[in-house]
Amino acid sequence: MSKSVAIIGGGVAGLCAGCFALEKGLCVTIFEQNDIPGGLCTAWKRDDYTIDFCIHWLTGATGNSDLFKTWQFLGVINTLTYTFPDEFMRIVGIDGTSLIFTKDLDKLEADMLALAPEDAQEIKQLIKAIKRFAQSNFGLIQPRTYWQKLISLIRLIPLLPTFKKYGPLSLKELGALFKNPFLSKAFASTWDPRLSAMILLGMLAWHHRGICGYPIGGSMAFARALEKRFLELGGTIHYKTAVSKVVTHDQKAVGVELKDGTLFASDYVISAADSHQTFYQLLENRHTTPKVASYFQELPLFGPLIFVAFGVKRTFENVSQQVSCSLFQIPKTHIADRDHEWLQVKIYNQDNTLAPQGKTLVTVLIDSDYDYWKKLEQDPTAYAEAKERVVQTIIPLLDQLVPGIAPDIEMHDISTPLTVNRYTGNWKGAYEGWLPTPKTIIMSMEKTVPTLQNFYMVGHWVQPGGGLPSCVMTAQEVVKML
Repeated sequence: MSKSVAIIGGGVAGLCAGCFALEKGLCVTIFEQNDIPGGLCTAWKRDDYTIDFCIHWLTGATGNSDLFKTWQFLGVINTLTYTFPDEFMRIVGIDGTSLIFTKDLDKLEADMLALAPEDAQEIKQLIKAIKRFAQSNFGLIQPRTYWQKLISLIRLIPLLPTFKKYGPLSLKELGALFKNPFLSKAFASTWDPRLSAMILLGMLAWHHRGICGYPIGGSMAFARALEKRFLELGGTIHYKTAVSKVVTHDQKAVGVELKDGTLFASDYVISAADSHQTFYQLLENRHTTPKVASYFQELPLFGPLIFVAFGVKRTFENVSQQVSCSLFQIPKTHIADRDHEWLQVKIYNQDNTLAPQGKTLVTVLIDSDYDYWKKLEQDPTAYAEAKERVVQTIIPLLDQLVPGIAPDIEMHDISTPLTVNRYTGNWKGAYEGWLPTPKTIIMSMEKTVPTLQNFYMVGHWVQPGGGLPSCVMTAQEVVKML
């Protein structure tokens, strides 16, 4: 009789782990607290719009790599249609100066040299490093045998100069290499300035290779494709079924207890849930080692976000599509708990499934503090008013960046860091877990608990970096241990 696995959480990591375990011949049951799959990879309806919360691109959507083959197995390649925009990101200064990260690295180099000739040496070194990165399969291949690991290490030799120069740098420190004020701000502001510079280099390298694609239908189409594959392989998933704790006996995980008190026995338990919730609630703080406790005390989190969606009754055929987004510099503006100088704007003109005909979904992301919203939660009226103030502050700013958009806005919705925590359980609204800084990106985190056998963890809380690749890679690693 096949051994059984109980998986806590039907997000991407949980579904991936389930598929791999089924392939291995195990009997798998997923317990998901919400009524749909995907976890953070989600979307919801407002009026006739589908508000997409997660996926901007899938790394490995095409190309010859282990990651692509893995996505194929998981059923998210052949069942979905992908677009591959030429632009990865567009950064626009307050005076209209712009930097466009295109697939063509020679063009990117020429554009940067025209913008900042004083930074010629740094620009050429950066482009050379990205090209080196693009020629490798670093981050896309998972060596399995001793010889594969050895070959992978040998192939990393050309990347050593890149690792040596850019590996220790954050985005803020990368920006500081440039004399040109706009270029310096642009690189420091692409994402969280504490983020490892290697993340940006990797993204630009993979975009250059043309392997970063957006699935038409967005996050929910992607999650449903994963769910379909899991069910085809013979898995079982229970929705609206929250787990209250992991059941243990003789220092072994032997199943889970559901919120309604039902016990479900299994040979293995995999938590694809939030790590803080896993240790302090599901495991009742009985297996929290000093090392794990130090993570929550010391490691930086992905900064929580305010997510604002707009339904706009017009199309944007003449606006270029980006894999990621457009990042606009704005006059310093106080929004929610802090001053902001940049707005991250995504116009979904590459996906007409998210809006009625002749209309478009537009989203805006800005960072915010979890505790600010947590305090407001005590007064529902104040919380609602704060959300509305955010929306009404952003609309005129957006109208300056995309002239004439304000009168065409017919729907808006907003998610706060509290929303993320409430819906997914992610600690303090950290939507992708631990922030991959130059120090944390090289950390190897335990996916098991020393004092509890047959218990495992997958997802972005056990591999700094976040995103869909961390879900699939940790799931593969853990299932090999079963």
